[in-house]
Amino acid sequence: MERNVFVLSITVFLIDLISSSWYMVIPLYLEELGASTIAIGVSFALISIGWYSLQFPGGLLGDKIGRKILIVLSTTIFLPCYFMLSIARVWWMATLVMTVFWAFSGLQYPSLNSTIAESVAKKDWEIAFATFVFFNNLSWAIGPLIGAFLIPLYGFQLVFYCGVIVSGVCAVIQFLFLQETMQKKSKVEHKISLVTNRNIAYFLTGCSIFGLAYGLVLPLISLYANKLLKLSFFEIELMFSISQFATCISTFPSGLLIRKIGSKRGFIVSTLGACLSIAVWIFSPSFLVAAILLSLFSIFVYSLQDTSYGSLVSNITVPQVRATVLGVAATIIGISNAVGSTIGGYLWEFYGPVFPFLLCGILSFPSTFFLLKVKVLDREHVVEHLIHT
Repeated sequence: MERNVFVLSITVFLIDLISSSWYMVIPLYLEELGASTIAIGVSFALISIGWYSLQFPGGLLGDKIGRKILIVLSTTIFLPCYFMLSIARVWWMATLVMTVFWAFSGLQYPSLNSTIAESVAKKDWEIAFATFVFFNNLSWAIGPLIGAFLIPLYGFQLVFYCGVIVSGVCAVIQFLFLQETMQKKSKVEHKISLVTNRNIAYFLTGCSIFGLAYGLVLPLISLYANKLLKLSFFEIELMFSISQFATCISTFPSGLLIRKIGSKRGFIVSTLGACLSIAVWIFSPSFLVAAILLSLFSIFVYSLQDTSYGSLVSNITVPQVRATVLGVAATIIGISNAVGSTIGGYLWEFYGPVFPFLLCGILSFPSTFFLLKVKVLDREHVVEHLIHT
């Protein structure tokens, strides 16, 4: 079953290699198509809604009909989305297509994480997730470099055409080589999911506050870098690329760290570190400092948090309801993220560019408060308790 980790790591790497070449400069792309700062914030809100809206039904479906079918279906949908993006000429059309793209990406997300967890023994969760996250981060490190060279020369259309090809190839690979991991529910397993509800509520609340904070700044990073830090298009793409390479290097050490300190502590450290580092980033006096601070932000979010997230959710759920819980979590987090993206644009316009970033740093503290209340349960002890009661 370890083959699943390899298949998903490679195909997601190829898919994200393309999407990362244009995703981080979406604000600049939309601005070229006539979008205002507020419109960009609204666009990111819609994209966030797209990413998170189908994760709850995706989780339910993943627990009912299987993980593999949703993964392959979503990858296949990327193909026509890329074709539509290649012919988009106005910002609202591009926004709608990207919303659909990320909606189907979200549809498969609970099944991706569930498949990773269910393909290896529990003792290997951290390393399995670290492997998956490493290839994911590697693609987001190389992708911006590809965008930095290709987009100024050939425009966004070329990377969209590449997306059509890559999506088709990856869908075939997943269809042929991915193995289904879904198991049937038992009454005991269902009871376990009820026992963990309070934990999940604390977890969701903490994540939702972080999602709000993250949403406040995500659409504004490249704009702030361009307008306030005076970085060029190439420097912005290079900055994101450097940050992702740093994230790649830190992925396996993050997995080992989480194995040592626990997924809960790893997740809390990543939440605090991400919000505070991006709040400091806005005061960067040079490109080098900006790249270093954004690298810290990326390490916390895309290495330490992504790895600890999958492990933590796996520790407070069971396989038969895991995808559903992941879907519920992603949907709630997505709503807060979308709200943050919308508010961020208005805060930029009416209170200045600095305010959203500082607010992001402040919100890390209430998020941490709720995450501290999460308890990692020993599944075997819960089963034994339920059987005897």
